[in-house]
Amino acid sequence: MKPKKWPITVLFIAFATANLVDIITALSGNSAYEANPIFLFSGSWLVAIIPKLIAIAVFGFFWHKERYSSKTAYFAILAALVYGTLIISLGAASNVYAMHQVHQSQITGQPLPTVDDTTAKNFYWIFVMIFYVVPFCLSFITFLIYNSTVERIEVIKRKSRKGLSWTKRLEMDWLDFKKLFS
Repeated sequence: MKPKKWPITVLFIAFATANLVDIITALSGNSAYEANPIFLFSGSWLVAIIPKLIAIAVFGFFWHKERYSSKTAYFAILAALVYGTLIISLGAASNVYAMHQVHQSQITGQPLPTVDDTTAKNFYWIFVMIFYVVPFCLSFITFLIYNSTVERIEVIKRKSRKGLSWTKRLEMDWLDFKKLFS
């Protein structure tokens, strides 16, 4: 593996693993507590699993390809992998929690409250918006701004601070800070 490729390899493996764990935990759990909107709309596990497998294949293609049309496209893929891994991992964790709750209710004999499909779908979309779409959009907009302006800014060249005491480094930082406003 090339040294430049290891970060996206780790992200891809984490994304694929999170999806596979989510699939396994969803299939082994009680479908009455599933919040995946594709499953809730279709009622079919196959229809809910196919998009996950397609996502793994698409990101696997980009991982294997190693060529991107722009820095922005590469950033978007990395961000989607990071946020996707987070959101899918939380979904898998909620599946495990639901299985645990079902198991506990069987032991104690107390019935679990059920959630209607509309409430589950609304919760899922709010959850996805808060933890995936909004951060992804903010990061993407920030990167677009950065990418379009990075060549026009001036970066202050700093002198080497190796071997200097912390007070001398602090003094040099203060002088660099003052230069920003002069």
